[in-house]
Amino acid sequence: MYVFGYGAPIGFRLEMRQPERVLGIVSQNGNIYQEGLGPKWAERAKYWANPTPELRA
Repeated sequence: MYVFGYGAPIGFRLEMRQPERVLGIVSQNGNIYQEGLGPKWAERAKYWANPTPELRA
């Protein structure tokens, strides 16, 4: 599996659903930890935790 940038966490979530299908992981500039997202993602994290139409706007 090849992951990069801010899409890396999505790739890892997909991998966790069927780990037997992944032979290896190549990560290029992929954040693999929450702290790596930084403060600019705080508002988005609120939406991820509670995906309401108001927070989406």
